[in-house]
Amino acid sequence: FLNGVLTSITKDGKKGAINSKGKLVIPIAYQYLSSNISKKGNLVEASIKGKKQIFNNDGECLVNCD
Repeated sequence: FLNGVLTSITKDGKKGAINSKGKLVIPIAYQYLSSNISKKGNLVEASIKGKKQIFNNDGECLVNCD
């Protein structure tokens, strides 16, 4: 689990995340996914081509979403 809610998945070297129901909520497109796993429900930091983005548990991008 990334944050007690989402699970990281990897395909062809790219990372994404699924929720507890198996639904893809963060696309499999990122080079890096991270979260503070000590607290359930923390936001997930993702990196693609050197650009950091922040996602919530529903897969909504909150920072650098363009």
